[in-house]
Amino acid sequence: MAAKVLTIEAAKAANIDVIENGKYTQVIHDTVVAMRANRRSGTASVKTKATVSGSGAKPWRQKGTGRARAGYKSSPVWVGGGVVFGPHPRDYSKKVSKSVKKIALRKALSERIKAGDVIVVDEFAVKEPRTKQFAAAIAQITEEPKTLIVSAAFDNNTYLSARNVQPTLLITAAEVNTEQLLHFRKIVITNDGPRPNRRPPRQMNEPYDIIDTVRLTEKATLLAEKENKYVFRVKPHANKTQIKAAIEKLFKKTVIAVNTMNYAGKKKRERTASFGRKSDWKKAVVTLKAGDKIELA
Repeated sequence: MAAKVLTIEAAKAANIDVIENGKYTQVIHDTVVAMRANRRSGTASVKTKATVSGSGAKPWRQKGTGRARAGYKSSPVWVGGGVVFGPHPRDYSKKVSKSVKKIALRKALSERIKAGDVIVVDEFAVKEPRTKQFAAAIAQITEEPKTLIVSAAFDNNTYLSARNVQPTLLITAAEVNTEQLLHFRKIVITNDGPRPNRRPPRQMNEPYDIIDTVRLTEKATLLAEKENKYVFRVKPHANKTQIKAAIEKLFKKTVIAVNTMNYAGKKKRERTASFGRKSDWKKAVVTLKAGDKIELA
């Protein structure tokens, strides 16, 4: 199993987008903080003097007993009473945009490559589901026990043999995240390992994968009659080039311009109550060449 340290030059040759400047360190911090905050359940809760069960009667009369004044048994100064300033259920989650997550992943991988902590192998697999074979395979690559192994996929034997080796983690390229790239001391990737833009583009080959419906509103009809523009509801992930090709293939017309707009789904209401939201959708206004028409009826 040939292993070599991944250099910046080799990473660029493998089409890995390496960030060499000192930017985006704050992006990594924000992403890791958000990931850790989102794992917090926020379910810790105590009872206050208002929520402790028990009688609300005054324990004894105000004067004449020689004891301190007491108004209720749920007082925080009494055993079994409420808790002052204790924790209550709350949401710790933080939002980070997809673009920030992608930059953080690129930056984290770039820093580990520059530090010489990324090792490249042709493939990583064991023949039998045995812990001893897995440990021997790791020892051939690195002496560091705390290792992250990233590949496009692993076979069942490799997963089973790695279960008892706690310092090591097997993760696919589609699932690896910024925190994992920073946590482990060594990162072993296969030749089909991670790329910062690791998710393949959504396939939209047929027109009906892109075009949902034709919008037949009054305004859309006037646009078609006066300006030769037609309004369509399209898939949210479709771009202008895909929409243009789909319209030309579906209607055999020449498209000269495409404008798109994204709309947030409206709230679902029943009288005064709200029951969630409708799904977001995308509108495309397509301008055809002079003389071309689409029969909407």
